[in-house]
Amino acid sequence: YEYNPNGATYNVNKKRRLSQLLDTGSLIASHKEKPIQCVEGTFVALQLTQHMCDIERFSLSFQSWDELNQSTYHHLVLGAYAGGKYGAFGISRCKDLMNKELRFNTLLDLLADFKRGYESIRHVLQFITIGRPIPHETAVAPQVVWNCLKLDASDWNGMQRLLGAFHERLSASAPPAGRWEKPLQTAQEQDLVSRLQLKSARRPAPRSTTKAAARRSASAGPVFLVDGNPTPGKGAKEAAGRRRGRSMAPPPEAVAKG
Repeated sequence: YEYNPNGATYNVNKKRRLSQLLDTGSLIASHKEKPIQCVEGTFVALQLTQHMCDIERFSLSFQSWDELNQSTYHHLVLGAYAGGKYGAFGISRCKDLMNKELRFNTLLDLLADFKRGYESIRHVLQFITIGRPIPHETAVAPQVVWNCLKLDASDWNGMQRLLGAFHERLSASAPPAGRWEKPLQTAQEQDLVSRLQLKSARRPAPRSTTKAAARRSASAGPVFLVDGNPTPGKGAKEAAGRRRGRSMAPPPEAVAKG
């Protein structure tokens, strides 16, 4: 599949019934020539793995801070667990933020790999939201639970504890419905992370950070969005030089007076 930089083509409402998400995934899969974005890619992954009952699937949603554009962005993939290994299915223009082979021993290892991917494009990974396992029978859970865990990516020790609890339930032999009756986080814990997310999205960047990002942008080249994630291009250094040249020219008033 090809990534669509211009927006979603299909219905990306995640609050619909699981059966409807699968229908959208089937529709997208039947038109492979059309480019898609990350939510659409997740729907396709759901549909393609719906009958692979040996794979446990759950959503992985990321919020990051773009240091170059000074903006907040979101990304979604489908996490997977099978044979004692973790991986992911998804699409992005950044190769480090899409498909991951089932080779990670722990969920923390998988998320650390995504974190390195964000760092490679000068993003700060701020928050990670993990959904409940998605059933292979639509009658079991009519809707997908996208927010089982809300994690502050700056608190790696706290994440490790919660991810360990998530893994214990995911790999348990108890019936799926019984595994997730008790929340992994209290309502207060989730509310705290939610408030931190809102605060981070609204908080303006420090002046010094903005200047540093501008200097990096000028040296790295123009920025192309990758699921809201920048990839440096070529040619901006010359443009920055031209801008600097214009800024050093005397104002018209000074020329007239000279």
